[in-house]
Amino acid sequence: MNLEHPATTPPRFNYWQATRTPLYGLITILPLFIIYEGLLLTLGSDIKISSDVWLVSLIPFLGTANIWVAKVLAVVAMGLLFVWQKDRPPLKGAYFSGILLESLVYSMVLGNVISFILNNVPFLFAAQPGNTLTNLMLSAGAGLYEELLFRVLIFGGLAALLNLWKKQPVVNIIIAAVVSSLWFSAIHHMGAFGDPWELRVFSFRTLAGLLFVGLYVSRGFGIAALTHALYDVWILVFNWRGL
Repeated sequence: MNLEHPATTPPRFNYWQATRTPLYGLITILPLFIIYEGLLLTLGSDIKISSDVWLVSLIPFLGTANIWVAKVLAVVAMGLLFVWQKDRPPLKGAYFSGILLESLVYSMVLGNVISFILNNVPFLFAAQPGNTLTNLMLSAGAGLYEELLFRVLIFGGLAALLNLWKKQPVVNIIIAAVVSSLWFSAIHHMGAFGDPWELRVFSFRTLAGLLFVGLYVSRGFGIAALTHALYDVWILVFNWRGL
């Protein structure tokens, strides 16, 4: 018989455990989803995040008018699935405050760490004057869809496939991290709106991809996506140049 007093029993989910779960991740990315998709509809913009286009291309049987509805239904379905889980963490407002604070700190440190690694290369990206709403839309979309594509699907999927081939978890994670980060960087130089090729820009984004992998593995999808979005907001919307 367990005679331990309930008050002394440690919580099943503390902050660090709960905020890594899919439920907290989904709720964390909801504002990004609403901002990106809402502004996309409101502005009627032809500019989209390439990762969004790639992901949508995986379901070609949906007409253009049905894509947004399908996304909303997918988010609602996942939300219901996570909420109805028997073993799910409690929802606490303080935890979401912690997520926001964490992501703010990570987003402000990110560029400075990469600049230091690259021997103090200055920040490479700047805001587009007079286009604040579009920059906000792109920031939210990048955080959501680039993390979904490159960290969840490509990094996670490749690591899982490599583990099926040979059980070398650490080596497989490193390989998946490098491949997904190189791909993440390369996509920004592709297409009509891609950046011109420049080694330091490619290196900057590759290192950013590796840091986002580390953040995704250690803190989960939600915090990685929110950090990515906030970092882009600092750069694209506020033209922040680092600490």
